[in-house]
Amino acid sequence: MINNPLQSQDDQRSLIAQTRENSTRFGEAFAFFDTTGWGETAFEECYVFDMTFIQPPFVSYSFSVELEENDDPLVDGRFPRCSGGIYKWKRDKRGFYVGAWCLVTVETQSPFILTTEVEPNYPLRHYFRFCGKAMKDLPAHLAVK
Repeated sequence: MINNPLQSQDDQRSLIAQTRENSTRFGEAFAFFDTTGWGETAFEECYVFDMTFIQPPFVSYSFSVELEENDDPLVDGRFPRCSGGIYKWKRDKRGFYVGAWCLVTVETQSPFILTTEVEPNYPLRHYFRFCGKAMKDLPAHLAVK
């Protein structure tokens, strides 16, 4: 049976869309973790991406102070200073990047500020963004053997 020209165009568009969907492209994954107080925390649970990065993804980090309406306000001179990073990558058998173990450091003191106030135990949410070249994994039953 010969397709009409409109059907041929639709088939071509479908093939292009399918190829684009299954090709390597820019991908993003997002994770967040909660802590309270200050110190260093290496999260034991690996954050598993919902995609496979072909190289180590770029990581950006930020945080937010999660004060409730009735909580004590921020203490002047004792605002939290935070940093986040990766201490280990999870890789699949092909060597691609499928997850990360994250860490954060939180400081609320400085040797330059003399204070006898009680340590503010801020509740914090730490945000990680992973981005880079990623590919869609096929389920095992569809993979080429």
